[in-house]
Amino acid sequence: TEVIVPAFTFISSSLAAQRLGAVAVPVDVDLDTYCIQPEAVAAAITDRTRVIMSVHMAGQMSDMDALDKIAADAGVSILQDAAHAHGA
Repeated sequence: TEVIVPAFTFISSSLAAQRLGAVAVPVDVDLDTYCIQPEAVAAAITDRTRVIMSVHMAGQMSDMDALDKIAADAGVSILQDAAHAHGA
């Protein structure tokens, strides 16, 4: 089981996936928003992917429209981490 996580986030994002027995798969973030890149997510999805973890970083929202479409097309779930979403 794999969970896609942003490469730029607090380590607890990856550790939460690992604690549940999953493999955390880090993907690139947008250099303007520091949020997960939808294109990187789409490229990282495999038949073992079960969850996309989106971390809204530094008051910036991830591109949820794009991530929702990617998740729906792949048949995987989305988990939103809003701990850094102050003001978003």
